[in-house]
Amino acid sequence: MDSLSQIVLGAAVGEAVAGKQIGRKAPLLGAIFGTIPDLDVFLKYVIDGVIDQDLAHRGFSHSIVFALLLSVVTAPLLKKIFNTKISLFRLFNLAFLCTVTHPMLDAFTTWGTQFFWPFEDRIALNSIFVIDPLYTLPFLALCLWAICLPKTSKRRRRLNYIGLVLSCGYLMITLAIKETLYHKVSESQTELIQHEVKPMPLTSLYWTAILEKEKGFNIGYRNLLKDTNFVWEEYVPKNHHLLERYLSVKQIDKIKFLTKGYFAAKQQHDTLFVYDLKFGTLNKLSSGKNLSAIMGYGFVLQQEGVSSIFKLTDIHKLGDANFKAYKNYIF
Repeated sequence: MDSLSQIVLGAAVGEAVAGKQIGRKAPLLGAIFGTIPDLDVFLKYVIDGVIDQDLAHRGFSHSIVFALLLSVVTAPLLKKIFNTKISLFRLFNLAFLCTVTHPMLDAFTTWGTQFFWPFEDRIALNSIFVIDPLYTLPFLALCLWAICLPKTSKRRRRLNYIGLVLSCGYLMITLAIKETLYHKVSESQTELIQHEVKPMPLTSLYWTAILEKEKGFNIGYRNLLKDTNFVWEEYVPKNHHLLERYLSVKQIDKIKFLTKGYFAAKQQHDTLFVYDLKFGTLNKLSSGKNLSAIMGYGFVLQQEGVSSIFKLTDIHKLGDANFKAYKNYIF
């Protein structure tokens, strides 16, 4: 999820664990621990290659092992700071729970997390977009309201727990919607290799599905308020033979892992574009002006092979976005 959501979740968990003992320091510490896993974004400065950088993101730092190690190291340091005001066990719980709930929340998104590192599999439930105002804003309001009250206030704890319950409940609702839509698609389609369903950006009211068939991918959309079924609007040919022509087996394996098999290729002049269709396309966000994938890579080709690699997000034009039209798809 986005940084604000993770800060709010960490602050709320910190408040629940130790707000009564150390007051506003608890949500502050919770927000810090809830942010730490995302510091892996700085790995891009020490890891060469955009694909390897993506492989590292939400890896070790988003695992239960990392949360345990961080808590073991930091709890004694926090104990020295707070002296006898709070037990070492409670400080360990604060550090661990605020850190581990970060990847647990991220697991509901499309990118997922390598929660059980060193095992490579990523948990990605695909039930909430990385930025969802319906999740974050009510949670933020209740958390801020709570921490403005005295630390001994029962109302403070009650408001914080309400925020936690509502946020968890919202996640469960989106997961139930996703599972219902997923099974409906599987029952209505034939000759599927695999398929996935996920929410569109910024909302849980508008969903997209991708079907992998023998030669390509069908992409459809469904508004929960207006539609009874998915409307299949896009088709993307696989062209996997292009990868075999230009890329190494190791590069192809990395792409297969990152995309979970939802990838397609297209060659334009001296560039091979590899689309990560797991994240969908820009179709609805651009009101049909841009059908490119949201995520993916561009391989610049030369006679001797690939000379450089860039991410599609580096070349997307913000001017193509039409949020006013996109809002009409949702409502």
